[in-house]
Amino acid sequence: MYYSPNIFRVIKSGRMRWTGNVARMGERRDVYRVLVGKPEGKTLLGRPRRRWEDNIKTDLQDFFFFLMFLPLIFDFFFFYFSNLMHQFQLILKSKN
Repeated sequence: MYYSPNIFRVIKSGRMRWTGNVARMGERRDVYRVLVGKPEGKTLLGRPRRRWEDNIKTDLQDFFFFLMFLPLIFDFFFFYFSNLMHQFQLILKSKN
């Protein structure tokens, strides 16, 4: 019926866009210092909380993982469709 975007893709895209904007800001901006800076004080017990930086790293890894397999995907579809076209041509020749 209608196109519904993948919510995970929308969140990752917005997060990467925002990080790019912050990276271009100067070092004196508060937002930049919050993103890059290290917090001081006591640490909480238990598993460390997931940081914004960790999310960005996993988003980039997912993106580059996809790019790594993109040539294989293209090769597969090229082989599949060329084989399909060859079969279609054989069918047309057999009818003549």
